[in-house]
Amino acid sequence: MTHAIKTTVPRSFTAALVALAGFLVPCLNAQDAPLIVPTPKVLKVSGGEMAITAKTNIVATDKSLQPLAAIFADEIATLTGLKVNVSTAAPQLGDIVLKINPALKAGEDILAAQKQGAKPVVAPTKNFAHTITVANSALVEGWDYRAVCEGTATLLQAISAKGGNVSLPKMTVQDWPHADYTGTMVDVARQRIPVDTLKAVVEACRLWKVRYCQLHLTDDEGFTFPSAAFPKLGTKNTAMHEGIVPVVYGLQELKDLVAYADARGVTLVPELATPNHADAMCRAMPEVFAGPKIMNVINDGMYKSLDTLVGEMCDVFKSSPYFHIGGEEPYFYELEESAAGKAYMAAKGMKSISDVIVQHQARMIDMVSKHGKMTLAWENGTVFDASQKDGMVIMSWVPYPMSEENKKMGFAIISVPWERGPELQKWNMFECNGTVRTAQDRVLGGATTMWQMSASAVVSDFLGGKLNGSSTEGYILSIGDHMDGAWSPTVKTDPAESTKKLAATRAILQTLLFPVRITAAPVGYRAWPVTGNYTFNGKTEVKIALADGIPAGEIHFTTDGLEPTEKSPVYSAPVSLEDTAVVHAALFRNGKQVGAVSRVGYKRLDGGKTAKAK
Repeated sequence: MTHAIKTTVPRSFTAALVALAGFLVPCLNAQDAPLIVPTPKVLKVSGGEMAITAKTNIVATDKSLQPLAAIFADEIATLTGLKVNVSTAAPQLGDIVLKINPALKAGEDILAAQKQGAKPVVAPTKNFAHTITVANSALVEGWDYRAVCEGTATLLQAISAKGGNVSLPKMTVQDWPHADYTGTMVDVARQRIPVDTLKAVVEACRLWKVRYCQLHLTDDEGFTFPSAAFPKLGTKNTAMHEGIVPVVYGLQELKDLVAYADARGVTLVPELATPNHADAMCRAMPEVFAGPKIMNVINDGMYKSLDTLVGEMCDVFKSSPYFHIGGEEPYFYELEESAAGKAYMAAKGMKSISDVIVQHQARMIDMVSKHGKMTLAWENGTVFDASQKDGMVIMSWVPYPMSEENKKMGFAIISVPWERGPELQKWNMFECNGTVRTAQDRVLGGATTMWQMSASAVVSDFLGGKLNGSSTEGYILSIGDHMDGAWSPTVKTDPAESTKKLAATRAILQTLLFPVRITAAPVGYRAWPVTGNYTFNGKTEVKIALADGIPAGEIHFTTDGLEPTEKSPVYSAPVSLEDTAVVHAALFRNGKQVGAVSRVGYKRLDGGKTAKAK
């Protein structure tokens, strides 16, 4: 007879988890329920364990699942040191079987963007579910490839490695997202974010079932999408916070990143910031895009260029059902007062500049929808019209009164919490930023943001909190903090239990991604967190080491801003820094990088040179 078991963490591992210094896989006693984030809809532990051994096969019952089987096998090897086989043969006892089952249905309606006719709509579905059965073998069934990915993420969190024995608790799981959009966002347009860092974010999304990762590709500082039609875009980039200037990604580089994410059940969502936050575009091509402190939205001819850009981006981000058009903080006052602005509004029969902004949104929605995608837009500082409620989903990001107005107009929304840190463990997508909604109010999901951050900050070990007067920043280790409130928002979670589960799963993520630790002494204090810097005076000594329990390999490092490769210096002794620099380090084994690049910035306060970042 199966029964639910209260989750506990063995005493020997608790301290390491809380301190986030341990990199071992949490162990489970035979009768413990695994520590899973987000909490599954149904989790029943029956007692006993299924052993995972060198004879265990991960069986892909469908050819399309072979990439996931290989990924899952590599993850098990990284977590436990055990190499399992990938197979397409008939399953045997002790195997882990992956299966797509389109007949699986969720136990409730799930709001999602779907294609119905010529244009996408937000409508309920019972798709996306997965089930897990672990007995003498393990079976993961999912409605589609991504649902199977989400089932294997649960198994990753449930694996126990103790005394050289690797096992899974015998259990059954039924699970699905409450709404389609569980997400995060990375700002790649203010400071340079290398693809390696974005892959690390994807891995974190996979572990915590964050289904969408939005890439904020354009802003005032930088334009990072490789446009073949407009190669000038991205040639006038700058950086925020004295950081590394963002560069235009390579076209194949982005396509490969999309494929990397798709293989892990994570969908990348592109964002083209309009009509504001477009200074980088306006600097590079003023003749096409520049208006007074905003895109030239009274130039009807500009929209042909925007249409081309949207098409180029949709062609790269094929798998995404969503496309983000920006929309926040439009500064239109100078345009409104200009002679050209007044003449345009008069000619069009418009009553105010708000009509121009609504027209802009309508044009962007048309561009996006003809590619079969649903338009997303930021809420803050702009205006919306009820006529667009079926063509656009609003990301409700800051606690403005307009949230209530958009609710009354019937817009579907994605809740983006303003508060961070411990508040996220109590948050749910129906109660966000002072606005309360219900399932009848069309809440498409919940997401978090990583604004303005350096690559060092994204992958660092700080956990967010109230920063720079607001609390909208977050880091890779906090990506999962909102997931109970987005995946199962109607389920009440115990704060102590939530803290325990998040600590356990963060430890797993660190094992998978960051086998290398970088420390330095003496250091003064951490600078503003989005810069990812520690400060020092005179000089500091940097030490690089493998985390506990990580098998040996070669650590290669750089201090000049370049990405570490096998040709970079091998770390063998502490490195003395006398100038501001960013230290990058990665583990290599058998010619292959293991995990992600660890990154820490060190800023000298009392003079010295600054190493040129590249």
